[in-house]
Formats: sequence, C-alpha cells, structure tokens
Amino acid sequence: MSEMGQPGSDIFAGGPPVRLERSLGLIKPDNPRITQRALLAGFIGWVPLVILTVVQDSAWWGENLRSLLLDLNGFSV
Repeated sequence: MSEMGQPGSDIFAGGPPVRLERSLGLIKPDNPRITQRALLAGFIGWVPLVILTVVQDSAWWGENLRSLLLDLNGFSV
C-alpha cells in the first residue's frame, strides 16, 4: 500500500519547503523544532519591512517606523 493511502500519513511531510528546512537542519526526525521554524518565518517576513521602512524614513523624514512597530492591527495580518 502506498504511503498516501495509509491512515495517519501527513500530507505535508514532503515537498519543497520541508526539504529545504531539512537541508538547513531545522527539521530532524525526533525534533521538528516548531518554535524555531516559526521565529525564522517571522524574522524573514518582518526584517525586510523594517529595513525598507527605516530607509524610507531616513529619506523623507517620516514616522513610518513608529507606525509599523506600534500599530497593533498590522500584527494580526
């Protein structure tokens, strides 16, 4: 019987994101490191936004960085 047909098989156990995370050492068979993977995803998502906002603020004397970091509605997205 194939692995897909077995009950309890995880449909997200393969694919490019999981293979990349395994090659980076973020996933091991006995320890999935969910917390580290979630923090890395947040870091990859927010750091470029903060850097671009700092660049924009320094060029046009704005207060966008303060708005980005203190607007609680932005964190819910």
